[in-house]
Amino acid sequence: MLLSRVHSGNAEWLLLDTGHETILYGAALPLTTTATASTSSPIPDVLRSLPWATIDLVLVPTLLHAAALPFITEYTAFRGAVLCSEPTAEFGRLRCLEWIRSCRNAQCTISQRVEGSSTGPAVADLAFNEADIKRSFGKVTCVRFGENKQVGRIIVRGVSAGLMLGATNWIVTIGESKIVFFGDSGASDVIVKRVDLASLQGCDVLISAANATERQHTPMLSQAMNDIWKAIHRHLDEQGSVVFAVHMCGHVFELVEIIDRLLNMVALTQMVIHLVSTIGRESFLHANIQGEWMSEPRIARIMTGFQPLTSEALEKSRRLAFHQDLASLARIRQANPRIIIATDAEGAMRAAELLDSTREVGAPHPVVVAVDHQLMSGLQWQQILACPFEPALTATEVLHECAGLGVKQVVLSQQHIPSHGLDLGTQLGAFWPYVLDASIASHRGWGLASDVDVNERLYGYLSGSLDIADGRIKAAESRMLMTPAQQLKAKKRAGSTVAQRIASEVCLQWLAGWLAD
Repeated sequence: MLLSRVHSGNAEWLLLDTGHETILYGAALPLTTTATASTSSPIPDVLRSLPWATIDLVLVPTLLHAAALPFITEYTAFRGAVLCSEPTAEFGRLRCLEWIRSCRNAQCTISQRVEGSSTGPAVADLAFNEADIKRSFGKVTCVRFGENKQVGRIIVRGVSAGLMLGATNWIVTIGESKIVFFGDSGASDVIVKRVDLASLQGCDVLISAANATERQHTPMLSQAMNDIWKAIHRHLDEQGSVVFAVHMCGHVFELVEIIDRLLNMVALTQMVIHLVSTIGRESFLHANIQGEWMSEPRIARIMTGFQPLTSEALEKSRRLAFHQDLASLARIRQANPRIIIATDAEGAMRAAELLDSTREVGAPHPVVVAVDHQLMSGLQWQQILACPFEPALTATEVLHECAGLGVKQVVLSQQHIPSHGLDLGTQLGAFWPYVLDASIASHRGWGLASDVDVNERLYGYLSGSLDIADGRIKAAESRMLMTPAQQLKAKKRAGSTVAQRIASEVCLQWLAGWLAD
């Protein structure tokens, strides 16, 4: 089996040739294409040049990886099957429509701009239109989590990735081999169903597209918003306004509820949240009827007669207002909108410009908060606040989870797949859990007390670096937890949810073995 990787900008596509069937993982377009006007063609050449006539199956992990489907199904020789979850299909379709409409409303496309002009070529230069989108998503086969689908000689099953509604990791069974496409996966279970790791137990190969950099921020949006809320609240107190830039249909559902909660905490209970999107209201309606894809607490709300999201209640109380475009927002200037949610970088900048042009004398300039960091590159504003939010598991965290799942081989797509492809029959080397580097001995915090039993697991805090190539942790600072209460708390965290295990408190269960050696 040959695994190949092609990429353009921040988008990648993985091609797995099993010898009988060929699988394409991902149908994304570069985020600069779908989020802002770009100087490049909407369809990258590397995507056009794929052997479409020989591809039997396209697996779509999230709504962010569906933008190229209208091109694939309508303008190539591809005649195979497309599998994704229902939310991915619905929200992917809506996002494609929003992109087309935004280009039309702005009188620009993602094609090359005319020099010295703020507008680009006609909308006809786009790679597809609304009719193509309708036909394309009509060809998609929606699968439920845990449902098996057979395509030729392979069996495919989707499981929750936990990143956003409908986000899916794909388990592909080929004969006796179990291969997992492990895309961007999250640790939250606030709205979306928790990531399903148990189903990955003992797989032969896990292919991960996770970011290779170390975690810099929390995976929890609520915690990230709490961290920056003091600055936002001070800005609102000074009669300033705030524009949040976040992808539609992703974390926006949780963001609305968090903003509402934080406003209530500071007695700003009459302040309205304005969401500017051509698909805003429709997206929230779709999310509210897709309860089976949500977390257990949200499903419990449905069982007691409540909608899983609070958006309907907020809209009825006039705390949440949907706007098709900025013109709609401009017409309510007398209402003095102070909090706006925009679903792309260009929309966020235009909203900030509108608010800045009509702000009161002495009021500060609007602040743009980048919730989704992929939008940062398209933002050009004088006051930008990055939300310290990193929802997806990093490569280090994926390796950590694989160590406990009995995964036989891990392929990190950005590091392990050469330009000529990777033969999955070739071993990358034995896969081991992380071990501690000898540098740990230089830290007093790990000095053994006389009553410490080296045969027991030891728990503590560790900061340092990890070499992904050989899985060795090099300690920079460390401290052992000595009291029974501290030990008990650490053990609970080590054995509980993924969100807790990937926190900065690392369970150093390999330490006892290292000391014994």
